[in-house]
Amino acid sequence: MTKAIFFDTGGVLLKEGLAQSIREYERRFGVPEGLLYASAHDRPYWREFTLGNITEDEYWRQLSQDFGQEVKLEDWHDIVRKSFSPNLPLLDFIKTLQGQFILGVISNHPKEWFDYYWDTYKWGDLFTVKAISGYVHIRKPDPKIFQYALRQAGVNGEEAIYVDDRPERVEGAETLGIRVIMYQDVEHLKANFIH
Repeated sequence: MTKAIFFDTGGVLLKEGLAQSIREYERRFGVPEGLLYASAHDRPYWREFTLGNITEDEYWRQLSQDFGQEVKLEDWHDIVRKSFSPNLPLLDFIKTLQGQFILGVISNHPKEWFDYYWDTYKWGDLFTVKAISGYVHIRKPDPKIFQYALRQAGVNGEEAIYVDDRPERVEGAETLGIRVIMYQDVEHLKANFIH
């Protein structure tokens, strides 16, 4: 019997915004397309930032150094946060699940960015479990981040569902017996949730 349901952030609870924010920054400041993405996402310090091993300030410093020019932080900071917009149809559906299930978030997300979304969209009113890489220093698909969420919820793997949009991130959940639903849209989720 399902007792807990966990959701990913980017591409699920939030419309994925990192690539979009980088393209917007490149367009706005005349940076050749794709050049900033390599520095922002494809370097080891991105992983360290999402693991909570370096602060957002340190991430920006290393990014600017690697990029070879100063990144206008206030502008990109604003662009990044606005690019990850809430998936309102999904959040409305999740509200109907309150009281029936323990609800939580499992995500590879930098702490500072997640804090912004948690506070801005009042997710604390909806979710009781947070297993965020920036807090627990573990990234999906490592089973340990899913084990952390299960412990917080007080359930075992067979009693949980995990919703994500990236198949390469769910192996750790599957090894623990968590039922995985690959997110496409709300109607697809409802149809798969029932069966």
